[in-house]
Parts: sequence; C-alpha cells; structure tokens
Amino acid sequence: WAQIIATVVYLAFVLVTLPVVYNLGGQYDDNSLIQLAGIAAGILMVPLVIAAALSQFSAAVADTLAATGNLEEVTRQHLKEKYAYLGIGGGAIALTWSADTYQLVAIASRCFAFYYLLQCLVGISVSKSAVQKCCMAAIAAVLGFITVFAVPVG
Repeated sequence: WAQIIATVVYLAFVLVTLPVVYNLGGQYDDNSLIQLAGIAAGILMVPLVIAAALSQFSAAVADTLAATGNLEEVTRQHLKEKYAYLGIGGGAIALTWSADTYQLVAIASRCFAFYYLLQCLVGISVSKSAVQKCCMAAIAAVLGFITVFAVPVG
C-alpha cells in the first residue's frame, strides 16, 4: 500500500507542477523544486484564503446549529428554532461589533478553556484512579486560570 500511495502522490505532484514547470526554462537544478514552490505560492494564495474562509464559515454554521439545539433543549422547546437563530445571530453580530479581533480571540480562548475545564470536572467525577483525578485536577486548574485571566495580545 505504501508504494501505491507514494506513486499516486508522485503522479499527482507531477500533474500539479506541469502548469508552472515551463518557468524553469529547461534548467533543472537541485533547488528547482523550491523555485516551483515559490512560483506556485503566488498561485495558491487565493485558493488557500478561500479554503480558510470556507472552513471558518463551516465551523460557524456547525456552532450555530449546536447552539440552537442547546437553547431549544434548555428552554424545553419553549424557544422556537427561528427565534434561537435570530438571538444567536444577533448576539454574534453584537459581539463582533463590540470587540476587536484580538479581544474576540481571547474570548474564544476563554470559552474553549472553560469547556475543557468542565470536561476535566466530568473526568474527575467518573475516574476511579487517584492519579488520574490529580492529573485532571491539575489540568482543570490551568484551564481555570486561562478562563479567568486570558487577555488579548497587543
């Protein structure tokens, strides 16, 4: 399987480099691969930015769906789905308009740290080993510190 995968990767690389290999002008040196990567970097910038933006969009959609489901569950279906979406969207817009990028990253970091802190507490409650409980408690303490004291850079 390793040989087959390596062959497929090699052939894919050759196919991908064909459009830019003419830039080498028939001169192939030890650093030709680096030169091709430099040429391709300019071409790949736009697809990489698009892929990054779509990745974030996908995560935002998944988080919105999860938050809507959580709100419906917490309110025991008293809050209708369309109002949950409206509230979450409005909250997201208000948050992005009220904070700069670094503050948003710090807030997100705090939220992730708090979530994993809760996971550590669950782990402590179900663990039977004292060593595991101590390790999870130490991690929970670090995560609690991050949750309380995380500050934006700059």
